[in-house]
Amino acid sequence: MATPVWPAGLPDSPLKGYRVRWPDQVLRSQMDSGRSKRRRRSRYEPRVFEVAVDLKTHPDPALDQLAIWRTFFEDTLAYGTLAFDWTDPDDGAVLRFVVRTDREPRTTRRGSVHLLQLTLEAVS
Repeated sequence: MATPVWPAGLPDSPLKGYRVRWPDQVLRSQMDSGRSKRRRRSRYEPRVFEVAVDLKTHPDPALDQLAIWRTFFEDTLAYGTLAFDWTDPDDGAVLRFVVRTDREPRTTRRGSVHLLQLTLEAVS
């Protein structure tokens, strides 16, 4: 099965002000005496992206970005269990992301626009 791709009907880049967090990869072990020993936790170093995207509603379901998002998240990504390909907002490279469901996606309505807030983890 091919990896899903961020839908063409949705904005292809997040709003300004997205945030990228790097994980703490340092394990600290206390020694009997002297400074603590520090070592790398693992080679897997996922970046976490907190992004916001404006979704516009429209009477035509094919143009309704909120409906496109819901279908993509619920059906295509099986409520976040599957990864998808999207463009890295930092350098434009295509990366594989998963939706962090411990910080569930949120939409906030502002007139005919919905602000979608997502926490994504880059897995490639």
